[in-house]
Amino acid sequence: MIEVTIRDVLYDRRQGTPVVFLQETGGDRVLPLWVGPSEAHAILVGQGEANVPRPLTHELAHRVIDAMGGRMLKVIVTDVKDSVYHARVLLQGAEEVVSIDARPSDGLALAVRTGCRVFVDEALDTVTVESLEGMPPEDAEEALRNLLKTLRPEDFGDFPIE
Repeated sequence: MIEVTIRDVLYDRRQGTPVVFLQETGGDRVLPLWVGPSEAHAILVGQGEANVPRPLTHELAHRVIDAMGGRMLKVIVTDVKDSVYHARVLLQGAEEVVSIDARPSDGLALAVRTGCRVFVDEALDTVTVESLEGMPPEDAEEALRNLLKTLRPEDFGDFPIE
């Protein structure tokens, strides 16, 4: 497993959808995940980058987990099938660890609220990008935009990105 952090959430104008960039912790590899607008918004809200007047579904899920004495252990992006990424959310329940199938974007939205760690299965290919640490935010954003412009489906391994 490769531990990752959410590097950024940007809008891909070519695809017309937001992209979440998961960067290898302590490394340069990046896995871009195209997500829906509401999922991107939920992640940004969880990171404190956007405000909402009332709690969203992910806040509710987090509160339910807490109220039942559980806690988030980790999120794992496990697989990609037919250009769709899959994830598992691992929860510590009162008596056992439970693994729940989830969309990666929902797992990430919960992870930013709970502070749990996020991992990507080693089998999933990532792309290498120069280290973005220490760059001014505008330069890092531009570097990620340039990366998006140059990516081809084969950069992601043996599955098509449509």
